[in-house]
Amino acid sequence: MIEEKIKEKVYKIFREANVGINRIILFGSRARGDWERGSDWDILIVVNKELTRNEKMTLSHLIRKELAEEYIPCDVIIKSEKEIEYYKNFFGTVTYEALKEGIEI
Repeated sequence: MIEEKIKEKVYKIFREANVGINRIILFGSRARGDWERGSDWDILIVVNKELTRNEKMTLSHLIRKELAEEYIPCDVIIKSEKEIEYYKNFFGTVTYEALKEGIEI
């Protein structure tokens, strides 16, 4: 199952970076079930500490690269619990939508 492959790769990369994951949320068309052939996988990764923008970009790049090798196109968003708390009630934000429609994997 692709969700398990995503989870496995994400945990491996974050473990190597010494960053703890609180949860991984699949959202967008794959979570809603209205995806089409060629749809990507939208992933929100909630981490246990604040990360810099560069750290997030590096981790996102590594995840996209690893999953691309498995032919799994994805968009990756990384947020801390503090950021989730701040953005969770802002209607129209990606965080709001991911929490509203997302599925924890």
